[in-house]
Amino acid sequence: DWVLIRAFRREQGLMIKPRLLDLAHNVQDLFDRQFRWALRQSGAGAQRFLMEIMGQHGLNASALNSEITALSEREAGAAIVMDHADVAPGARAIATEFGLGFIPFGWESFDFTLPRSIWFRRLFQDLLGRLKSVQCQQLADELSGYDLSDAGELLWGDE
Repeated sequence: DWVLIRAFRREQGLMIKPRLLDLAHNVQDLFDRQFRWALRQSGAGAQRFLMEIMGQHGLNASALNSEITALSEREAGAAIVMDHADVAPGARAIATEFGLGFIPFGWESFDFTLPRSIWFRRLFQDLLGRLKSVQCQQLADELSGYDLSDAGELLWGDE
């Protein structure tokens, strides 16, 4: 009786001071203690993404030079702009909004899990229509790092 419906996808990676992009020839360079990090709170999607990347390099968060825990991606971006940090995990859209450099790591999906009967209701269909609208696509293009191409697609529950 449940369905999984795609809302959108968002690109995740590292937000970084633009002048440091040339210094980071590979991602592992950024794990050096000379770089100040703004980390996200435990459980945040961007923080979990970072932990996976660090695990691939045999590192954990204690290896980073970090005194800041940002409670939102905008707060992390602001910490970089205000020169309190050099690097933070986050979405391309936030990096674009703050004029920061961005090193991509991958995409995360935002999906709706709901009873099948809700999927057909007018209000939910209106929401999907807005996600597919020209205005929403223009905003996604302006921010960059959002993929709305599969919005409203049934991912699971088509028995």
